[in-house]
Amino acid sequence: SSSGLIENSSSSATVTGGQAAAGGLVGELQAGQIELSFASGKVTVGDNAGTQQTPAAGGLVGFADGASTISGSYAIGDVVAGADSIAGGFVGVSSGMIDTSYATGGVTQAAGVTNGDIAGGFAGLVNGGRVSRSFSSGAVNVTGSYTQGAMAGGFVGQVEGNGEVTDAY
Repeated sequence: SSSGLIENSSSSATVTGGQAAAGGLVGELQAGQIELSFASGKVTVGDNAGTQQTPAAGGLVGFADGASTISGSYAIGDVVAGADSIAGGFVGVSSGMIDTSYATGGVTQAAGVTNGDIAGGFAGLVNGGRVSRSFSSGAVNVTGSYTQGAMAGGFVGQVEGNGEVTDAY
């Protein structure tokens, strides 16, 4: 979505994204808004496999840019990501604003050799964005023989670029 509004919408589809951004409702949200929506299907992305774009998987949204906002929404499906990718139960990568949302699905990340693996119960990576009044309850698992370089968190795998997480659990 680019500069659009998604409201009171849902998806129960199983989504397989290969080496791209994949989400249960939206793959990539650019300057758009999502309100009062949910996704319940399983989301899977594959290995980076040397591509320039890091695969990102989220239960609701794969990638949300800095001009995007999401509120009052949730994801309940499991998220599975291949090696050298980013996965979150709600959003894979977010630079935007997320408020009053939650994720309950499990997140499974296969660790790769380049130490680019990030997994979080709610968000894989919050990069300059803000997450507030939100929660996650699914299990986060990083698997494979290269787990020493992976980043995993019950709520967020990594926060960078002045990202903020407040009133979250």
